[in-house]
Amino acid sequence: MQPTENLKYLGIVSSIAPKSNSLILSDIPPEFPSISKEIMAFIGYSKSFLKEISINKISNNGNTIAITLTKLQNNLSQFVRMAVFIDESSISNEITDVILPEDLLDCKVYDQDKNLIGNVVDVHIIPSQMILITENSDYSVPLPFNEDILIKYNKKKKVIQIELPEGIMDLAEYKKRQENEN
Repeated sequence: MQPTENLKYLGIVSSIAPKSNSLILSDIPPEFPSISKEIMAFIGYSKSFLKEISINKISNNGNTIAITLTKLQNNLSQFVRMAVFIDESSISNEITDVILPEDLLDCKVYDQDKNLIGNVVDVHIIPSQMILITENSDYSVPLPFNEDILIKYNKKKKVIQIELPEGIMDLAEYKKRQENEN
């Protein structure tokens, strides 16, 4: 099986559990579900250098995900610091309501009054939520992304509408100010 364009990021291998033939992932999408079925996945330092692996269980433990490999591996430590990706088609039934970081890239973000804030250029994952790095021609601002402030999300149209937390725009870094300082 060759990697496709529909690879979804699952996390970074941060440790191993040799007794259970498992890899422990950090930097995970917080809402990713636990799945008990055989799934083909890909592991590597980037999407350009991937090796196929077979997983028979994904367990979301809150701050980490444990993936149990189907075939016994003698040297699990070879995978530490590698990223794990899964083809979306192999898990599409399990993740219908899950929003993954790559789904948010390039989305237009609007506030509660439908004012355009900017486009998502990066997504940072922290244990409780994702942080959208949003830019427009004037500034860049980190915005929290969680159920409490989400008004609307349209994956196909790449549109997000959120209720801006009070004072969040104070975190905006204005580009003109940065250019004048240099």
